[in-house]
Amino acid sequence: MTDDIFKTYALLYRAAGYSTIPIEPNSKRPAKEILRWDGYCNNLPNEKTFQEWRQKYPNNGIGLLLGKEIVNGFRIGAIDVDNDQYVRVVETILGPCPVSKVGKKGKTFFVRYMDKKLRSTTFYNAEKRQIVDVLLNGKMTVLPPSIHPETQSAYRYL
Repeated sequence: MTDDIFKTYALLYRAAGYSTIPIEPNSKRPAKEILRWDGYCNNLPNEKTFQEWRQKYPNNGIGLLLGKEIVNGFRIGAIDVDNDQYVRVVETILGPCPVSKVGKKGKTFFVRYMDKKLRSTTFYNAEKRQIVDVLLNGKMTVLPPSIHPETQSAYRYL
């Protein structure tokens, strides 16, 4: 069911202090009409802009903008593991992680970090295939219950 995903869930995430953005249908990217969306990673969109998005994109998926301070100097980030075989390795490195999500394969772990100067990075295996994305300030990740563009199933929290 894709009815009112952004309209409903963006309101809940905003109330909790998170910055979200509507996702382009059948994709993992922000709605193409929203320019300079990464500027909302550290600051919530103003109420007028937020309500306009809710009206214009009610059925779109929802993306969490990363890098916003969520509590006492900690910012929200995500570790996106693109390959199932590396999930246990990342779980071992991170330790207990209270929130994660899954879409098609792998797993995305939500993390807190302190240093605003940390940058996102991508790790590759020996075959030069992307295996892990560290998504921090200026990046975005798709949230449940958005629909995965390939599987046409909802992302889900674990």
